[in-house]
Amino acid sequence: MMKLNKKYQTLHYTPSKAQKADAFFPVFLPSYEKLSGAKAAQLLHTDLQWKWKAQHCGKSFAPLFFTGTEMKGFSQVLSNKAQLPFLAKRQRLATHQQKLSKKQLPLLSQLFSLFSPALTSFSLRSPKVQELLQLLQTQGFWKQHQELVWRDVSTQTIVAPEGIERREEKQLQLEVKCFVETKNDVFPLVVEDPMLLFSDVGVLVHENDKRYKKHIGKKIIIPVINKSIPIFGAANLDTVKDNGIQRLNPLLSRESLESVKSYQLPINQHFIDEQGRFTEELSHFAGKSVFDFTSNIVETLDTIGNLLSQQEILQQIPYSKETGQRLIRRVVPTVVLDLKEESAFNSWLEEEVPELSSHLGAEQRPFLIESKNRYADQLFFLQEGESLKLFQFSDYQEQLPHPGALQLLDALMKGALDKEFSLEEWIDTLFLLPEQDWAALAASAPFFSAEAISTLPQQLKSLEAEALIEQLQSLLQTLPWISPKGTQRFLFQAEKLWGTQKLVSCACNEEFMQMMALLTSEEKEFLIRIEDRSSNALRAFLFLIFLTEQRGKFSFFSFSQKGAAPLAFPEKYAKLAESYGRESLKLCLLQQQKCEENSLQAQLDYLKHLWNLFKTLYEQGAFLEEIPEELRLAGKEFWMLSQWWELEEGFGAGEELGTAFADQLTRLQQFTRSQFSRYLSLIKQEKNPESFLVAGQIFLALLQVLKPFLPEFLAMVEATFGAQMPALFSKEQYHGVKDYKIHLLFDILQGITSKKAELQLKKHLPIELAVQANPEILRMLETHQASLKLLFKTQEIHYLTANEAFPEGFETFHILDMQVGIKAIASTPKQNAFAELERAFKAKSQTLEYVRSTLMALSLNPLSDPAKIAEKEAELEQLKTDLQILEIKIQKAKMEKKG
Repeated sequence: MMKLNKKYQTLHYTPSKAQKADAFFPVFLPSYEKLSGAKAAQLLHTDLQWKWKAQHCGKSFAPLFFTGTEMKGFSQVLSNKAQLPFLAKRQRLATHQQKLSKKQLPLLSQLFSLFSPALTSFSLRSPKVQELLQLLQTQGFWKQHQELVWRDVSTQTIVAPEGIERREEKQLQLEVKCFVETKNDVFPLVVEDPMLLFSDVGVLVHENDKRYKKHIGKKIIIPVINKSIPIFGAANLDTVKDNGIQRLNPLLSRESLESVKSYQLPINQHFIDEQGRFTEELSHFAGKSVFDFTSNIVETLDTIGNLLSQQEILQQIPYSKETGQRLIRRVVPTVVLDLKEESAFNSWLEEEVPELSSHLGAEQRPFLIESKNRYADQLFFLQEGESLKLFQFSDYQEQLPHPGALQLLDALMKGALDKEFSLEEWIDTLFLLPEQDWAALAASAPFFSAEAISTLPQQLKSLEAEALIEQLQSLLQTLPWISPKGTQRFLFQAEKLWGTQKLVSCACNEEFMQMMALLTSEEKEFLIRIEDRSSNALRAFLFLIFLTEQRGKFSFFSFSQKGAAPLAFPEKYAKLAESYGRESLKLCLLQQQKCEENSLQAQLDYLKHLWNLFKTLYEQGAFLEEIPEELRLAGKEFWMLSQWWELEEGFGAGEELGTAFADQLTRLQQFTRSQFSRYLSLIKQEKNPESFLVAGQIFLALLQVLKPFLPEFLAMVEATFGAQMPALFSKEQYHGVKDYKIHLLFDILQGITSKKAELQLKKHLPIELAVQANPEILRMLETHQASLKLLFKTQEIHYLTANEAFPEGFETFHILDMQVGIKAIASTPKQNAFAELERAFKAKSQTLEYVRSTLMALSLNPLSDPAKIAEKEAELEQLKTDLQILEIKIQKAKMEKKG
C-alpha cells in the first residue's frame, strides 16, 4: 500500500507559463480605477465561464488583456486639479495609468492563474486603426448627430456620466401662465427647472382634450421674452400630469430632444452661453449667472402676472465630481456611424449570423462613437456642410516641415493650446506631453521618422534658453498658418490650413475603442460574449466585421445569467486568497455565495475533504494505468456508478454558469460527502480491488468536471501521478445490473446518518441498531455487518423479522416496509465517576481563585478584621488540600481506564 502524506495546501501552486491557446477572450482593464472587489469577481467569473466552455469544446481558451480602452474614473484622478493645464492633466493621467498597470499584474496573475499576464496597450493612432478608420471614411459612414450633454462652466468641458454626482436639493417648481397668441386663453405650463423655461420650442396636448384641442395648430407665448411656440396634438398623452401639457424642449431629456427633431423644431436656440450666463436674448438678465438669478426670473414672472403658483420640491441636481460645480445642459454636435442604408450588410447578417438576430433588436439607430471625456483618445474630422472627412496629418505634409510643427498643430487641435498662445505656453506643451503621446504622434505621421519625433523633447531641453527661443521663433516664421500677435505671442489661422472647413473633435467612447482593439489585433481568433454589448453596439461591431471581412476571426457566445446572484469579492481579496486559497473563492462564486470567512472556510474544508478522498484512493491503488477491455461489476459497484452518471448528466455539455449550475455543484459536493464517502467506508473492509477501481474512476470523472475551476487542486493530483494521469474508462466498458437491495442498503446508511444528526448524537458515540425487515434484506445486512459496525461504532445489531416485537428504547424511522431503530449506549459508571471527579476539580479550582482574590483584598485594607483574614487563610489551605486529593484520584482513575 502506497502512503501519501502530503496535505492539501492553499498556496502550493505557482501559475504556469502561458500555453498556446486556440482562441482568446478579451478582458478590458480599467485605465484609472483599481480592480474593485466587484470587478475582480466579474473578471474571475468571466474566466470560469470561458474555461467551462473550453472544457466542452475540447479547446484551450486564454484571456487577452487590453489597456487604454476603459476610461472610467479619470475624473477621480483629476480631483482638485481643475486649475492644472490640459497637458499637465494628461501627464497625471498617464502616470497614474502606468502605476496602476504595474499593480494590476500580480492580481491578474492570481485571478487567471497566469505566470506573466501580458497587457496590450491600445491607441487610436496606430497605423492599423488609422487604416480601418480611413476605410470607413471612403465608404461615407461618418455622420454628424446632435446629442444632449452636461457641461461644466468652470472648466469649459463636457462631463461624462461617471463624472456626475446627483445631490438631492430643494428647487422651485413653477406653474407659468402662457397665453394663446391672439387669444386670452391660458396654457398653464408646469416648469420643474426655471432655467430651462426659455428653451421651450413647442408643446404637445392630447388631440381629444376638450381644454386645448381647439388651439392645436396655434401658438402660445413664453412670457418675459415674448417667444411664440407652436401647439401640436398627439394621441396617448397623459391628460392629468402637468395639466395635460407636454413641453417640447431639447434640453429636458434625450427623449425630448428626439421629439423636437421629429417635429422639425429648432434645437440650437441658446439662451444660456457656455459660461453659464444668460445671453442677449434675455435683456433683463443678460450676462448674469443662471445659478444666481433664478429667483429674479420668478420675481419677474410674478410682477408681470404670469406666475400662477410655485412650490419647493426635492430634485436630483447634477454636479461635477471633479470641481463640485453645478452643471448645465447643452446640445452639441457628435459623430456617429450611420449604417441605415447598408442593404448588403443586412443580407450578410441573415446569412452569416442568423443566431444573433434576437440580440440585435428591430430598431436601427446610428452608433454614437463619441465620449464626453476630452482626455481620451480623439479623432478629428473636417466638416463641410453635412459631410465629414477624417483628418490625417499626411494630408498636410507640406505645411508641416518639422516635427515641432507637427506637435504644435496637434496641441492646437486638442485644445492644449488656445488659438492665441505665447511662446512660453508652447514650450510647456513640448515638455509636458506624455511619452505615449509622442509615440502616438509618431504613428500618425509616418512622413517623419519615429526617432526624429521621440528625440525632439531631449534635443530642445539640451539647448540654452536663448537658443531654444530663437530656434522655435524661427520655426514659427516658416509656418504660413501661424502669424505673430504682439511680443512672443502668436495666432493660429486655421483657415490657411483647411480653408472653409470646420474642425470637429471627437473623443471616442469605450465601446468603439474596444471594437477597434479587437479588429486590429494580431490574434487570429476571438471569443465574444454577446451580453457584453448593447444591441446597437453589437450591430455596429458586426458591421465592422462585415466591412473588414473578418467573420472567421470572431465567435459569439451567450452566457445568460437570469436569476444569478450579484458577484462580489471583499476588498481584502488578496488576504482572503492567502488564508483560504483562490479555489475556495472560486467555489464561492460558482455557488453564488458571499465571499465571507464562514463560506470560504466551508469551501476550504470541502477541498481538504476532496484531497483526503484522493489520498485514500491513491493508497488503495484505485488508479490503473492500463484500461481493461471491459469490467463486469457487482451490484454495489454498478449502483455507485449509476449514481455518478445521473449526477454527471446534470452538468450537460454547455451548461451555463448560473443558478442551475450552482445547484448542480451543491449536489456534487453532497454526493462526495455522503454516498461516495459511505461507499468508500464500506469497501475499505472488503478490500476488493474492483470496488476501489470503480471509486477511482468516479473520482477521475469528478476531476474532469471540476477541471476548469480547480487548476491548483488538479496540479497537486498531477504532481502526485508524475508524467501521466491515469486513464478514464468509457461507459461502454462497464457491465452490470442494478440491484434494488443495494439501493436499500445505501438508503439505510443515509437514514441512520440523518437520524443520528436529528438526535444530536456525536459521531464517535457507540450505538445499538435494530432492523425489522424481510429475511432477504436481513441477510444482505448481515453480509455488510462488519462495515456497519465500523461506520457507526455499532456494538450490537438486532435482526428482526416482521413477526418479532421491536425492542424498547430505540428511536426509529421507516424505509418502505422496513423499520430501523437507533439507541445510544449509556456511559459506564467508571466513565461517569471520572467525569464527576473532573467537574469537582474544576469547581474547587474556581473557588480557590475566588478565595485567594478575596484574601488579597482584605490584606490590602488596613481596616480589615484580623479574625476574618485568618478565617480566609484557613479556607484557602483547606481548598489546596482538597485539590491535591482530587488530583490523585483523577490520576488513579486515568490509570484504571487505561488498564
